[in-house]
Amino acid sequence: MAGAKERRKTFYANQFQKDILNLIFLVALLPTLIVSLCLYFLVFSVIGEDFILPFNIDPLIIAEQVSIILLFLAPGSIAIILMVVYKQTHKLIGSFDRILRELDGVIKGEKKDHIKIRQTDKFWPLISRINALIDKLHDS
Repeated sequence: MAGAKERRKTFYANQFQKDILNLIFLVALLPTLIVSLCLYFLVFSVIGEDFILPFNIDPLIIAEQVSIILLFLAPGSIAIILMVVYKQTHKLIGSFDRILRELDGVIKGEKKDHIKIRQTDKFWPLISRINALIDKLHDS
């Protein structure tokens, strides 16, 4: 099939999708690791009584340690996740609002310049194309 479109060979369609999926992965991974660690300690404390170990394991001490881990790591991980998510969504929403304001100015004829955003913003590829379109409209 000579005319058939080639499929993408990469997992991500673009950097924007990669950033969102990585963020979701982080949100899922961090709490999972904390809960897994706590379950490991709990299971080890219960099963440890059945094994002959060179040291005596008190299940109550292990349960207290697990409680302390959950008490501090769970809220801490939630706070870290919220800060990262806030920063990433601010990059998206902040530039999106700025783009809308600037486009409204172009549509009303109040603005004839390019739309200006930081090159690190997620919408930079779109804005560069819109700026090229604005240039073509002003040239004709």
